Amino acid sequence: MEIKDIITIIGTLFSIAVAIKTLFFSKIKEGQNTININGNRNNAKIIKVDKKTNITNNKYVIPQNTSNNRRSNPVSTEEELLKWFGIIISVIIAIVLTIVFNNYIVSILSVLLFFAMLLNIRRTKKYQLSSQETAFIIIEHVVLSIIIFSMLYIPQPIKVILDQIKPINSGGLSLLVEWLSESGKLIWHSLQGNELSNVGIIILLRFTATMILSYTVINHFLNKSFIGLIMKFRENRKKFYVSHILFYVFTLLLLHSSFIYFPLKEILSPLFKRSGDGISDWLSR
Repeated sequence: MEIKDIITIIGTLFSIAVAIKTLFFSKIKEGQNTININGNRNNAKIIKVDKKTNITNNKYVIPQNTSNNRRSNPVSTEEELLKWFGIIISVIIAIVLTIVFNNYIVSILSVLLFFAMLLNIRRTKKYQLSSQETAFIIIEHVVLSIIIFSMLYIPQPIKVILDQIKPINSGGLSLLVEWLSESGKLIWHSLQGNELSNVGIIILLRFTATMILSYTVINHFLNKSFIGLIMKFRENRKKFYVSHILFYVFTLLLLHSSFIYFPLKEILSPLFKRSGDGISDWLSR
């Protein structure tokens, strides 16, 4: 077992252990559900803003993208093509790095989530949240830890791609660029033709799930996000629970889409083929 795997396991176990300790052994008094945002810690409260209220930004004003602005600042076809080319290259490089350094990414996310949970546990005490609110915060971190830990499993189609990618060569900038170029060609090939349905779709879905999980973990460090989470929880708990369950189930399905995609493909492919043959026969009459 490598060091990165040990760090991942330790980070996940510590997160769950701290979560259980906080969930069952913290003394939280009911009724003290005031969140302090500004001012005095004892009397500052969340102020709900009506969605219809106009909010002004005194820093700068973004001009509306009207048709007149488009005519005065035309974008050439070459610039559009260059922009999309840069986006495609960036995504392919990101996919390569995500696949090759999957275990390192899992280790980093596990450690970050552990510290984010400690920070949020401190916030629950600072803002004197109710036991239900604290329980939700803890359970969410545990669920997120388990999902991130499950990223260590790599589907067989992606393993085949990994076996074709050479070990990274960081001996110099030119060698690194050459390695990225060769690895990028393999990923680009997997996103074309029949390879897209064989392995490309799995790679894209897993990459999307990794980006979602990375954003979610980083978002847990933000105090503004924490306060917004509690506000939504208080507005409609039932809707809040349902939306969060659906979100994590959706992310888990994206991450491990191979368990669903390939069985469905085996079932539906013959049906589509027969339908296509039937339509072709009908058109040829």
